[in-house]
Amino acid sequence: MMPAHPQLRAVLVSALAGYTAWLLHIPLPWMIGPMVGMASMKMRGIEVRPLKRGREAGQLIIGTAVGLYFTPAVMHEVWKVAGLMLLAGLASIGIGYATALVVSRLAGVDRKTAFFASVPGGASEMVMLGERYGSHAAFVAMAQSLRMMLVVLIVPLLFGLSGVTGSEPYVPVAVAFSWPGFALLLLAVIAGGAALHRIGAPTPWVLGPLMCAVAITASGYSLSSMPGAVSALGQALIGCALGCRFQREFLLQAPRMMSGVVAGVLLTIAMSAILGIGLASIGGLPWASLILATAPGGFAEMAVTAKVLQLGVPLVAAVHVTRLLILLTMTAPIFHLAIHVNRYLER
Repeated sequence: MMPAHPQLRAVLVSALAGYTAWLLHIPLPWMIGPMVGMASMKMRGIEVRPLKRGREAGQLIIGTAVGLYFTPAVMHEVWKVAGLMLLAGLASIGIGYATALVVSRLAGVDRKTAFFASVPGGASEMVMLGERYGSHAAFVAMAQSLRMMLVVLIVPLLFGLSGVTGSEPYVPVAVAFSWPGFALLLLAVIAGGAALHRIGAPTPWVLGPLMCAVAITASGYSLSSMPGAVSALGQALIGCALGCRFQREFLLQAPRMMSGVVAGVLLTIAMSAILGIGLASIGGLPWASLILATAPGGFAEMAVTAKVLQLGVPLVAAVHVTRLLILLTMTAPIFHLAIHVNRYLER
């Protein structure tokens, strides 16, 4: 019998779905399993609710785990491709704009709404920017949530089914697990997340812990490794939160909008993959890692995929962080520029 409390129900379904996905050898089982489980509950009209601050806790875990890869040697290697990271971030805005033209036509929404719905930046940040410029906030929120879900579902499965794995020499700092060290590490990353949250920084609970873990690891210190069970918990918390965003009512009331968004997400994935292959050829880097680095998913989700498939975690993480910063700072100016260009062309 299912628990009556929505949060307890979510915990039970997430655990069962994650374990089932693990038994079936599905890539990212502890993220995809809970996400699909929550979405199926929402589709059936069963109320489920993620744990309070669960997604933030999951992001903190993943950000910390990824930060442990950034040894001094890795930092030196990542710095060499700084130009490619900047190019990837700028190109992502162009991909978002091109996709917006398709989404606007297929979904029947205005272009500014389609633009903020299509740019692969932070979901909440794109919703707030869209509201500032008069876009349809509900559509932007739905489209961004659906983008995250589809990317998390499609990209890892495609890599898993194709058998693509990496052999890059990127491994987290080699140190045994230590309870005192792990406790100190947690205190440091929580402080980093809280500091960024206090100043209103975007995605503070992933960037703050990441920056703190990178600072500690890059300085040559090693406090503790990240237990596999804790990493799986972080994935499950993120997957549960993503699945709970699924809106059954929107799907039933606006099928044209939904189909337009799905088509836009698929187009964004394809264009991002082409971008990744192009950047890989320019920089002489592994194409699989660059495809994942340019995929239109969130930092935490794509970093976990890279970690599981051994596809250059530091490179993927660095590109996604750079892209996020560029998208958050450049989306509004480029949107203004696009408006002026459209007005000029319409004369």
